[in-house]
Amino acid sequence: DVVYAPITELSKILLAMSVTILILCILLLYFVFARRLAASIKSLQSDIGNLANYDLAYTPKADYSGRRDEIGDIYRSIETLRTNLTNIVQSINNHSQNTAATAHDLTETSQNTANSSREVTMAVSNIANGATSQAQDTQSAAESITHTQNLLTNSRSLLESLIEASSTMVIK
Repeated sequence: DVVYAPITELSKILLAMSVTILILCILLLYFVFARRLAASIKSLQSDIGNLANYDLAYTPKADYSGRRDEIGDIYRSIETLRTNLTNIVQSINNHSQNTAATAHDLTETSQNTANSSREVTMAVSNIANGATSQAQDTQSAAESITHTQNLLTNSRSLLESLIEASSTMVIK
């Protein structure tokens, strides 16, 4: 044991140094990767915040599309969502413009129909007034003809009386 004591002591020191170096390496790797991972997650959090606030025109702080890990997957999913939302908004905008144009056309057509209806009403009223006036004129003409016929009948009677009286006078 005396012979092995320095070796055992050296082994203990080496083991302690190895464990210490290993712990330091683990801590160093943790801080390097943790900071990198935290920076990626913060950047993605900012991108998601922009999406949550309906800011579809933002430019992502960093491009993680080339990464083949979960960060890259999340980044690509966020970009797909942003593109899809942008397309939906554009589609809604196009439909609303079409709806507004159609409403304008319908309003114009409605106004034209109302104007045409007023014109037809006026035309029918004028025709009715003309027909009434014509009926009154026809009634007056009929009354005038009846009166003229009565006058002619009276004149005929008078003429026949005159002819009879003149023929009686000539005979005597």
